Amino acid sequence: MAASLSSPTAGMDEFDFAAYLQNNLQGGTTINVDRLAGGGNNLTVRASFSPAARIDNALYTTIVLKYAPPYIASRPEIAASVYRQTVEARALALLSKPKTSLLGAVRFPRLIKHDEAANVLWMTDLAEMTCMAEWLALPKTTPALAAKAGAELGRSLANFWTCTRNPSVDLVARFRTDRGPPPEIVAQNCATVFRLLDEVVAAPDAVELTERYKDAYKSPEPRDNCLGIADLWMGSVLLGKDGEVALCDWEFFGQSDAGAELGMLLGSIRSFTLTASTPPSARIAASSFVVSLLASYTSFDSAEHNPGFLRRLLLAYVREVFCHEDEFEGKVRQDAIQSWTQILRAAGPEGGQVTLKLISEQETEFLKGLW
Repeated sequence: MAASLSSPTAGMDEFDFAAYLQNNLQGGTTINVDRLAGGGNNLTVRASFSPAARIDNALYTTIVLKYAPPYIASRPEIAASVYRQTVEARALALLSKPKTSLLGAVRFPRLIKHDEAANVLWMTDLAEMTCMAEWLALPKTTPALAAKAGAELGRSLANFWTCTRNPSVDLVARFRTDRGPPPEIVAQNCATVFRLLDEVVAAPDAVELTERYKDAYKSPEPRDNCLGIADLWMGSVLLGKDGEVALCDWEFFGQSDAGAELGMLLGSIRSFTLTASTPPSARIAASSFVVSLLASYTSFDSAEHNPGFLRRLLLAYVREVFCHEDEFEGKVRQDAIQSWTQILRAAGPEGGQVTLKLISEQETEFLKGLW
């Protein structure tokens, strides 16, 4: 069996995927391994086989392997439980159950096997699909196609969160893990937000707003519980040439709430539209995607739109956009930080009312359809 790494593998020294596959597959197959971009929690590759490799009585020309080190892959100084991989394996198994259609037409990787001893997850490859940021920038991605994809995702997410409301204690326990960000990351983010509120917009209520921002990291209230990815952002979304949608990276799956899930996704898309390197055509496509997503979502489940839902959404939205503030330039950055300050004020204290009139016209336009 020949094995090769067909692309640079900086940062992958912790795990030799090629050697691992050589030890776990029968001979006679040439293996090529390519690093995949995406989230920074794990090391993920695509393995290609020539000829096709037999794995558990099925033939595969490509698969995806995900290795979970006992720390955050992009931040080795921060420890992280490898149990996150067990959570992802269980999530994919749950979604794959016969007669289960929680995600509608939205696709997801299929679990091939979970090597718990080596902390490696084997999954089917969605190679024909493209990560959302790249897909929005493709010449063939028209506003109409983006709207089609947004509608499908909005409808599927609404159905998923509605069907999984108030999950049983036993079901939640199967996915219970330390899913929140490490305390050092929360502290670092809060310090950054306070600095921006204090220095960039001179907010007299910077201390209060920073504490409110910190609420975005809290667990959901029991009445808002549902199941969710809990790390839903643009990097979790894959799209096909005809607007097909898939969701990946389920290692933090479990108890969540719809407001926080949707807010994080919208915040990551908003950041994409403000980044200087994003082509104008991609911004237009992203806007069409969001408008359609929200229209589809709200038409499915308008009952969700209560103050608690909106507050969680707004805080998660702001949490996500503040993570990308260093990607913006000049007046765009200044105006954005001012707008996000207003969103923090609009969110109000826990248990209070959301004051939507405080939100800027630009942000209201981006989020139109939610209220």
